[in-house]
Amino acid sequence: MSTSSLIKRIATVFPVEPVPQPRDILYNEEATYQGSFPVDSELAEIKDFFGNRRWDSVTPQDVFQFRHALSFFSKSAFAYYTPAWMTCSLLDEVAVDTADSDLVCSLVRRADENLWTQAQRQVICEWLSYFQDDPLKERFEEAIKKLGCSQTRG
Repeated sequence: MSTSSLIKRIATVFPVEPVPQPRDILYNEEATYQGSFPVDSELAEIKDFFGNRRWDSVTPQDVFQFRHALSFFSKSAFAYYTPAWMTCSLLDEVAVDTADSDLVCSLVRRADENLWTQAQRQVICEWLSYFQDDPLKERFEEAIKKLGCSQTRG
C-alpha cells in the first residue's frame, strides 16, 4: 500500500469527533493532581496542548515535541490520538524522530484491542506492516500479534 493511500485510510476510519476534553487527556488525572505524585509541568503541558485538539490537526513537529505523551494519555486519549502518530510518521518519518517506535512500544504495552473498531484495528495493522523493515521489527511484530492483526486482515 502506498503512503498516500494509507494516510487516506487512516483519515477515513478514525473519526475526529468527539474531541477529548482537557480532563480526559491524562491517565488517572485525579491521582495526578491530588498528591499521588507531584504535579509535573510536562503533564500540564500535554493536557493543555491536546485538550480540545482534533487528532487530524496534530503535526509531525507536534508529535516530535510530545512523542512521550503516549505514556501519559488516558486509554481514551491514547485511542483517539493513535491516528495522529500514525499519520505524522507517514508524512515525515524524520521529523517525528522516535515517535513511531514510541507508538509501537505503547501498542505493545498498553493497547487493548477493544479500544478500536475492527476497521480501525485493520488500519493500525496496515500501518504496522508498512514499517516491516524497521530496525525495531520485533516490536512491530509484537504489536501486530497483540492487536490480533492476523485475525483482522481481510
